Amino acid sequence: MNLLPKSCKEFGSADYWEKFFQQRGRRAFEWYGSYLELCGLLHKYIKPREKVFSSLRHSAAAMACFPRTGVPSIGPHHLSLSLAQKKRKKDRKKQRPADAPEDLPTAPGQSIDKSYLCCEHHKAMVAGLALLRNPELLLETPLALLVVGLGGGSLPLFVHDHFPKSCIDAVEIDPSMLEVASRWFGFSQSDRMKVHIADGLDYITSLAGREGQPHYNVVMFDVDSKDPTLGMSCPPPAFVDQSFLQKVKSILTPEGVFILNLVCRDLGLKDSVLTGLKAVFPLLYVRRIEGEVNEILFCQLHPEQKLATPELLEMAQALEQTLRKPGKGWDDTYILSDMLKTVKIV
Repeated sequence: MNLLPKSCKEFGSADYWEKFFQQRGRRAFEWYGSYLELCGLLHKYIKPREKVFSSLRHSAAAMACFPRTGVPSIGPHHLSLSLAQKKRKKDRKKQRPADAPEDLPTAPGQSIDKSYLCCEHHKAMVAGLALLRNPELLLETPLALLVVGLGGGSLPLFVHDHFPKSCIDAVEIDPSMLEVASRWFGFSQSDRMKVHIADGLDYITSLAGREGQPHYNVVMFDVDSKDPTLGMSCPPPAFVDQSFLQKVKSILTPEGVFILNLVCRDLGLKDSVLTGLKAVFPLLYVRRIEGEVNEILFCQLHPEQKLATPELLEMAQALEQTLRKPGKGWDDTYILSDMLKTVKIV
């Protein structure tokens, strides 16, 4: 059942949402849209007694409106925690004795399992490190990574903890996100992990303009757009502009990989983004996240580095075997090669 809108205009229409709820029923769903414009329609289906998740990146205006309309809202820091806890319960249900206690909600000061990635697109992004040369040696190889978009900090933390020679620069435009990540998600900075409170566009432009600019082995974009009318909610269009992509290219090592989380419902716009990326990064792999709009793009500079699927899976298996070291935490449900099985070359 395909419920995705065919255009930005349809996504903002009351008729579309009427049909959506008729087909979707009461099941939970991920929603990007304008709450203020469509709340009258939504409240035909959302009752005051029901809880509504307000994600980390929902607008303050929408979050403020829930109490006024009688619908309780769960604060920003609860969303990822709740989803992660639910998934871990599901994954471990068969292994848990019947009389074992349920997991308690995480609170400041409690331990957080940093080996667990709750987002499928984060798992796919990490699996993309298998595209680097000699993945079996990555734990002993100094790696420089730039991550634009901190969120709860789980993505850079995972890389930091599993790749002991890695040095990570994380860029986040909103200082409150750093506060939330530090307070609720066990995020902390170190000699190998630095957070820069800045606009990602400005930060990369500044790096690209320097003499002897740093060269990263990996650049990751996981940053959302605040404008719901564009048809692309991740990343903002300026991040895939041709001139800006050239700047990204200038700070990437020749054998490096640029990994981008793309969330685009407008097919024409998506084709345009892919064409623009290929003009700068001739080798482009695409991995669609099943059941989501997210697509992870793995971009490299040299087409001759192209790997067939069997080779790609072999490299992912080699990397996972290296990461599954005794005494090192690892989520047994996370199979790196599974993340790359459906990768296609554009």
